[in-house]
Amino acid sequence: MVKRAKVGGGKRYAAKNRTKKEEENQVENKIPYTPSHLKKKVGKKISFLNKVEASHKALAAAKAGIKKDKKKTLHNLKTLGAALQEIEKSHVTDQVQKVEVKSEKQKPNVKTEKVKSSKQRQNLVASECGRLSAVLNHPLYKKNPFQALTNHLKSQFK
Repeated sequence: MVKRAKVGGGKRYAAKNRTKKEEENQVENKIPYTPSHLKKKVGKKISFLNKVEASHKALAAAKAGIKKDKKKTLHNLKTLGAALQEIEKSHVTDQVQKVEVKSEKQKPNVKTEKVKSSKQRQNLVASECGRLSAVLNHPLYKKNPFQALTNHLKSQFK
């Protein structure tokens, strides 16, 4: 019995053979006088690098899509409003601190002594608490605290 050759199926392998032959031709054009085993080796490397490049492009495209998905709009604007209020408050306190820093720079060189004992610390705390309560009870401070502080600082450093 003689086996018959199968009809069809050659179309599947024709594309593969074509690409292999094209790669071999590219290798032959690049390396004109080399043995065939080296040409095959270089051809395999070229095809591998082409596959790696294609997969890298596909991966980069997929990552680009993911990055776009992560960037979403702010749905709740209440948090933004709260943040703006905090920034505004900090801006006002920064201005007060700048006034204090300017006044400290204008202040003559007064050496402050370090508190060495706990008794001195207690006395200092008591005097500062008394001063703070006096400031808080002052009618000008109750009316407009910021203006009272600026007036006090101006009078101190004239």
